[in-house]
Amino acid sequence: MEDIDRRGKGVCETGWHDSIEWDEGGWVGIGMGRKVGEKKGGGAGILMKEKAGRTIEEINPTRGIENQLGYNKGDIVTVKVREQKEVWWVTVVYMGVEGRGNQEDNRKLFEAMFEIKEKVGRDKWVIMGDMNGHIGLMEERVNRNGELLLDFAERSGCRIKNWELENPTTWRDRNNESAIDYILVNESVNRQGCRIWKNEDVDISDHSMIGITCGKHREENKAKKVIWKEKWDVKNANWIEYCRGMENTMPGDTEGIGSTVSEWEQGIKNVIRQEAKKAIGTKKFKIGKTRLQGWRDKEVGQAIPDRKKENRKQRSVAKLARLQGGRYEEEWREAWDRYQEAKKRAQSLIRKKIGMWEEEQAQVLRNMPRREREKEGWRRLRRNLGGASGHQEVRLKMEDREVTREEEIIPVVEEYWRKVIWKEEVEEEVGNLVIYSEEKWKV
Repeated sequence: MEDIDRRGKGVCETGWHDSIEWDEGGWVGIGMGRKVGEKKGGGAGILMKEKAGRTIEEINPTRGIENQLGYNKGDIVTVKVREQKEVWWVTVVYMGVEGRGNQEDNRKLFEAMFEIKEKVGRDKWVIMGDMNGHIGLMEERVNRNGELLLDFAERSGCRIKNWELENPTTWRDRNNESAIDYILVNESVNRQGCRIWKNEDVDISDHSMIGITCGKHREENKAKKVIWKEKWDVKNANWIEYCRGMENTMPGDTEGIGSTVSEWEQGIKNVIRQEAKKAIGTKKFKIGKTRLQGWRDKEVGQAIPDRKKENRKQRSVAKLARLQGGRYEEEWREAWDRYQEAKKRAQSLIRKKIGMWEEEQAQVLRNMPRREREKEGWRRLRRNLGGASGHQEVRLKMEDREVTREEEIIPVVEEYWRKVIWKEEVEEEVGNLVIYSEEKWKV
């Protein structure tokens, strides 16, 4: 079995007869097989996942050409799929085991695939299947089917993705193993960063499941979102060395650094920066940090992606509804309702989890001795509202003034925590506590 970027799956040796089409459980099945009365075996099929905006435009567009070539075995199936602005062609092939009876049929099969290539043009094309061919992946002798496959790849410009597998084995039987299942893609697919993978846990057959995924790895996308910056490592700075360096450097290095005020200022900054790098040093940090979320668990971690998934779906269908109208308008209304339900579920769950988490925090504080409780309450308040206390400024805004000194703020905060712990109402006189860090959070 082969998988195409979670869009669909290809299957071989189905044993089906003639042409088959079915629609069940959100999947569309299209298959071809040998005629009734012919030798059993063979057959190829495509299972396509139903999705809004995805339509199957053509099925077996080269059937007439195959008949002209004299190929009528039914071991090849092709569909043309349109997904919004993209057009994908998917071909699933089963090649008979090498032998006198199959050599001519296999040659005709590849001739039919060249005809499909002419129809594909610049669209995306994926070819996959059980080809019973050896191309030298496992240092075995290249057989006739393998020669046909290599010749087709060279003449069509398609890439055999199996070369990228660390372990190319796709078939096992007792003490034997081999690579006989293949996935090929044309240049339009390969440009998308297409990569092949293998799943050996599928135990419905003696063949391993292989597939392709297009686009960047999720880990790569996440890594790009993380932005690192540098700042002075003042905690580990050698201030004595820095002062000495500045005393010895400034008098001589400031001469002739510029004739204008801006040039002189920039020159002074460069001198200071050089000495600071020697004595203070820098350290890296991530930007865009969020506050600690102790209430976030697996349940919330699932609800939020579900909401985002439904939002992406409704936005995708909304675009189709604006462009084409008709039946897509009804699909969009249904998608919008599903998104609103997922949004309400996520919001309700988050509010519930935050309430439970805050109650747990209060319970922990209740069980502490008074002095520890007051210190811990202050520490947690600063941490949970803005991150590490060493990188923020705390201000307490009162009616007529603004207090920034910690010794003046602490009594008010302690009073706040006492009232939270004993579930008393917080009086307005406490004022607004604002933590200034990456973001501002008000209590």
